[in-house]
Amino acid sequence: FTTSGNLALTGAATIPGTITIGTATMSGNLTAIGGAVSSAGFTVNGDMIVRTVTAGAGMDLSATAPLSVGGNLSVTTNGGAISGANAITVGAATGGNQTAAFNAGAAAITLANNGNDFEVLSLQNTGANDVTIRDGNIVVLETSTIGRDLSITVGGRNGTPGIATGNTITVGGNASFVSTSAANSGVTIAHNSTIGGYVSAATAGGAVSLTTAGNLTLGNITTNVTATTLTGGAYTPLAGTATVSGTV
Repeated sequence: FTTSGNLALTGAATIPGTITIGTATMSGNLTAIGGAVSSAGFTVNGDMIVRTVTAGAGMDLSATAPLSVGGNLSVTTNGGAISGANAITVGAATGGNQTAAFNAGAAAITLANNGNDFEVLSLQNTGANDVTIRDGNIVVLETSTIGRDLSITVGGRNGTPGIATGNTITVGGNASFVSTSAANSGVTIAHNSTIGGYVSAATAGGAVSLTTAGNLTLGNITTNVTATTLTGGAYTPLAGTATVSGTV
């Protein structure tokens, strides 16, 4: 269906209060709150807010088709896994720095389609649960707390950090940051961030700068540029290997 205004969908707080969103185009904002939410993938030109309240109810945001959100995207589950089989684009209609915020509680977040385009990300989960992100361009991480491991891989953008922090991130386990572009698009982690396990980073053509508030334990570091900075409260030598053309 098509709507030129805002759309709010509310289901019961318990099963069978499930909201199913098929192929749709919305010129306004979309709010969907229910026991569970099923999304096939669609286009929202405004903001999109989705929340499930049934414990453990997961959500695939783009199960059968891509999801495009022109404004901000906020997705919250009650301990249900968040995923996206097809590409998810946030900020498509405005070209600004819209935020995609995902909060899965005690569950994993897996958004691993290489066609994703988030720009600004906020990630929240707890416990022994991982977060995996793939993005075709760049990502800026706003305040985020990851229960266990964090893995982010981006395509990068010429002359712009492929992965950077805009605020503090806290990772309970290991962290992996990869920028695959050769266009001077590196990795910059700062803002008093903490990583409980080891951190690995790889770039094809950008510097790596890792500055943490707590201890810094290195995994594998691979970069081919001359400006690489590694700083932590206490430095632990590499758990893996380092290939750096510059100085460490």
